[in-house]
Amino acid sequence: MALKKTVLILAGLVLIFFAARALGLVFGGEMEQAVIDEAELVKVKSQLLGGRHSTAKFTGLYILKTRVKYHFDVYPTPSEALQRGSESPLFTNVSGRDTMSDTSSCKHPKYAKGDRITVIYLKPLPQINAAYQPNNLKFYGFSESIIGTLLLVWGILARKSGLVDEEDDD
Repeated sequence: MALKKTVLILAGLVLIFFAARALGLVFGGEMEQAVIDEAELVKVKSQLLGGRHSTAKFTGLYILKTRVKYHFDVYPTPSEALQRGSESPLFTNVSGRDTMSDTSSCKHPKYAKGDRITVIYLKPLPQINAAYQPNNLKFYGFSESIIGTLLLVWGILARKSGLVDEEDDD
Protein backbone atom coordinates (compact mmCIF):
# COMPACT_ATOMS: atom_id res chain seq x y z
CA MET A 1 0.00 0.00 0.00
CA ALA A 2 2.91 2.35 0.76
CA LEU A 3 4.21 1.83 -2.79
CA LYS A 4 0.83 2.87 -4.23
CA LYS A 5 0.87 6.07 -2.17
CA THR A 6 4.42 6.88 -3.25
CA VAL A 7 3.50 6.30 -6.91
CA LEU A 8 0.54 8.69 -6.55
CA ILE A 9 2.75 11.38 -5.06
CA LEU A 10 5.48 10.93 -7.70
CA ALA A 11 2.94 10.94 -10.56
CA GLY A 12 1.42 14.13 -9.15
CA LEU A 13 4.84 15.80 -8.92
CA VAL A 14 5.76 14.79 -12.48
CA LEU A 15 2.49 16.19 -13.85
CA ILE A 16 2.96 19.42 -11.89
CA PHE A 17 6.51 19.71 -13.32
CA PHE A 18 5.21 19.34 -16.90
CA ALA A 19 2.42 21.81 -16.15
CA ALA A 20 4.94 24.35 -14.86
CA ARG A 21 6.98 23.88 -18.05
CA ALA A 22 3.99 24.43 -20.35
CA LEU A 23 2.56 27.38 -18.40
CA GLY A 24 6.02 28.90 -17.93
CA LEU A 25 6.50 28.87 -21.70
CA VAL A 26 3.11 30.49 -22.31
CA PHE A 27 3.41 33.21 -19.70
CA GLY A 28 7.17 33.83 -19.61
CA GLY A 29 8.55 32.58 -22.89
CA GLU A 30 10.30 34.38 -25.73
CA MET A 31 9.53 33.67 -29.39
CA GLU A 32 11.95 32.93 -32.20
CA GLN A 33 11.85 31.47 -35.71
CA ALA A 34 13.12 27.90 -36.03
CA VAL A 35 14.04 25.77 -39.04
CA ILE A 36 12.46 22.32 -39.27
CA ASP A 37 15.02 19.51 -39.53
CA GLU A 38 12.51 16.64 -39.74
CA ALA A 39 8.75 16.52 -40.24
CA GLU A 40 6.68 13.33 -40.02
CA LEU A 41 2.90 13.15 -40.37
CA VAL A 42 1.84 10.88 -37.49
CA LYS A 43 -1.95 11.11 -37.41
CA VAL A 44 -4.76 12.18 -39.73
CA LYS A 45 -8.28 12.35 -38.35
CA SER A 46 -11.33 13.44 -40.35
CA GLN A 47 -13.87 15.81 -38.85
CA LEU A 48 -17.25 16.43 -40.48
CA LEU A 49 -18.69 19.92 -40.61
CA GLY A 50 -22.37 20.82 -40.54
CA GLY A 51 -23.61 17.27 -40.10
CA ARG A 52 -23.69 16.58 -43.84
CA HIS A 53 -22.81 12.94 -44.43
CA SER A 54 -22.08 12.15 -48.05
CA THR A 55 -20.33 9.03 -49.27
CA ALA A 56 -19.55 10.64 -52.61
CA LYS A 57 -17.81 13.78 -51.36
CA PHE A 58 -15.94 14.53 -48.15
CA THR A 59 -17.41 17.68 -46.57
CA GLY A 60 -15.24 18.23 -43.55
CA LEU A 61 -11.73 18.96 -42.46
CA TYR A 62 -8.76 16.85 -41.53
CA ILE A 63 -6.96 17.26 -38.24
CA LEU A 64 -3.29 16.70 -38.99
CA LYS A 65 -0.69 15.95 -36.34
CA THR A 66 2.89 16.34 -37.51
CA ARG A 67 5.90 15.50 -35.36
CA VAL A 68 8.65 18.04 -36.05
CA LYS A 69 12.27 18.37 -34.97
CA TYR A 70 13.77 21.84 -35.29
CA HIS A 71 16.70 24.06 -34.38
CA PHE A 72 17.02 27.78 -33.73
CA ASP A 73 19.41 30.46 -32.51
CA VAL A 74 18.74 32.78 -29.57
CA TYR A 75 19.59 36.39 -30.33
CA PRO A 76 19.99 39.16 -27.75
CA THR A 77 17.47 41.96 -27.43
CA PRO A 78 18.66 45.38 -28.66
CA SER A 79 19.51 46.48 -25.12
CA GLU A 80 21.41 43.24 -24.45
CA ALA A 81 23.29 43.68 -27.74
CA LEU A 82 24.34 47.20 -26.64
CA GLN A 83 25.54 45.91 -23.27
CA ARG A 84 27.45 43.04 -24.87
CA GLY A 85 28.70 45.14 -27.76
CA SER A 86 27.71 42.39 -30.18
CA GLU A 87 24.62 41.10 -31.96
CA SER A 88 25.96 37.56 -32.20
CA PRO A 89 23.64 34.79 -30.96
CA LEU A 90 23.57 33.99 -27.25
CA PHE A 91 22.90 30.30 -28.03
CA THR A 92 23.27 28.56 -31.40
CA ASN A 93 21.63 25.44 -32.79
CA VAL A 94 19.26 24.91 -29.87
CA SER A 95 17.25 21.84 -30.77
CA GLY A 96 13.71 20.89 -29.93
CA ARG A 97 10.80 18.73 -30.98
CA ASP A 98 7.05 18.92 -30.75
CA THR A 99 3.85 17.72 -32.37
CA MET A 100 2.08 20.35 -34.44
CA SER A 101 -1.72 20.15 -34.73
CA ASP A 102 -3.63 21.96 -37.45
CA THR A 103 -6.72 21.58 -39.60
CA SER A 104 -6.73 21.35 -43.35
CA SER A 105 -9.10 20.49 -46.17
CA CYS A 106 -6.54 18.05 -47.60
CA LYS A 107 -4.43 15.24 -46.19
CA HIS A 108 -1.11 16.73 -47.26
CA PRO A 109 1.25 17.67 -44.43
CA LYS A 110 1.59 21.39 -43.85
CA TYR A 111 5.18 21.21 -42.57
CA ALA A 112 8.28 19.97 -44.37
CA LYS A 113 12.03 19.95 -43.81
CA GLY A 114 13.45 23.46 -44.23
CA ASP A 115 10.21 25.28 -43.36
CA ARG A 116 10.19 27.90 -40.63
CA ILE A 117 7.96 27.74 -37.57
CA THR A 118 7.62 29.95 -34.53
CA VAL A 119 8.88 28.44 -31.29
CA ILE A 120 8.59 29.64 -27.72
CA TYR A 121 11.43 29.14 -25.23
CA LEU A 122 12.65 30.26 -21.84
CA LYS A 123 15.44 32.80 -22.28
CA PRO A 124 17.71 31.55 -19.48
CA LEU A 125 17.20 27.90 -20.56
CA PRO A 126 16.39 27.76 -24.28
CA GLN A 127 16.51 23.95 -24.12
CA ILE A 128 13.03 24.26 -22.59
CA ASN A 129 11.08 25.06 -25.74
CA ALA A 130 8.02 24.10 -27.75
CA ALA A 131 6.34 24.97 -31.01
CA TYR A 132 4.23 28.09 -30.53
CA GLN A 133 0.73 26.71 -29.98
CA PRO A 134 -0.53 28.79 -27.05
CA ASN A 135 -3.97 27.15 -26.80
CA ASN A 136 -2.45 23.66 -26.65
CA LEU A 137 0.14 24.73 -24.08
CA LYS A 138 -2.49 26.40 -21.89
CA PHE A 139 -4.89 23.45 -22.12
CA TYR A 140 -2.24 20.85 -21.29
CA GLY A 141 -0.64 23.06 -18.64
CA PHE A 142 -3.86 23.69 -16.76
CA SER A 143 -5.04 20.07 -17.19
CA GLU A 144 -1.74 18.65 -15.96
CA SER A 145 -1.65 21.04 -13.01
CA ILE A 146 -5.18 20.09 -11.92
CA ILE A 147 -4.65 16.34 -12.32
CA GLY A 148 -1.18 16.53 -10.74
CA THR A 149 -2.48 18.46 -7.74
CA LEU A 150 -5.33 15.97 -7.28
CA LEU A 151 -2.93 13.01 -7.42
CA LEU A 152 -0.53 14.72 -5.03
CA VAL A 153 -3.27 15.53 -2.53
CA TRP A 154 -4.72 12.01 -2.86
CA GLY A 155 -1.30 10.48 -2.25
CA ILE A 156 -0.63 12.72 0.77
CA LEU A 157 -4.07 12.08 2.29
CA ALA A 158 -3.74 8.34 1.65
CA ARG A 159 -0.31 8.39 3.28
CA LYS A 160 -1.62 10.29 6.33
CA SER A 161 -4.63 7.99 6.70
CA GLY A 162 -2.30 4.99 6.37
CA LEU A 163 -0.03 6.30 9.12
CA VAL A 164 -3.00 6.97 11.41
CA ASP A 165 -4.33 3.43 10.82
CA GLU A 166 -0.91 1.95 11.59
CA GLU A 167 -0.68 3.95 14.84
CA ASP A 168 -4.19 2.86 15.90
CA ASP A 169 -3.21 -0.82 15.50
CA ASP A 170 -0.53 -0.51 18.23
